Amino acid sequence: MRAGVPRQQALYHKYKDRINFLTIYIREAHTRDEWPLGNDFCWKNPTTMEERMALARKFQREMKYDVPMAVDAFDDPFNDYFSSWPERYYIIHEGKLAFKAMPIKDNYEWEEVEQWVVDYLNGQN
Repeated sequence: MRAGVPRQQALYHKYKDRINFLTIYIREAHTRDEWPLGNDFCWKNPTTMEERMALARKFQREMKYDVPMAVDAFDDPFNDYFSSWPERYYIIHEGKLAFKAMPIKDNYEWEEVEQWVVDYLNGQN
């Protein structure tokens, strides 16, 4: 998620007055015992919900991330249902999954995400 943070923030700030945004912080992908990615992005795998919430707050603070955020329950129901690990982007419209951004070579085509938003705002979705 860190690589996409600037694009997420830009999209949020551009459309937050017309679209509801919510980040769901799921289990951390880059724990020492799961998928280490250097010292800057590698923490101990949380063993409690409180530890997971602390990592989410740390992420928000260190990345200056102000998009609204919720934390997936410790038994991972959101992640299990949406297969969102390590990172995915969804648009849910009228209670239904309307768009799912898929990574290409470990990156996202942010233009596709923004185009869906623009089309929606123009009444085309």
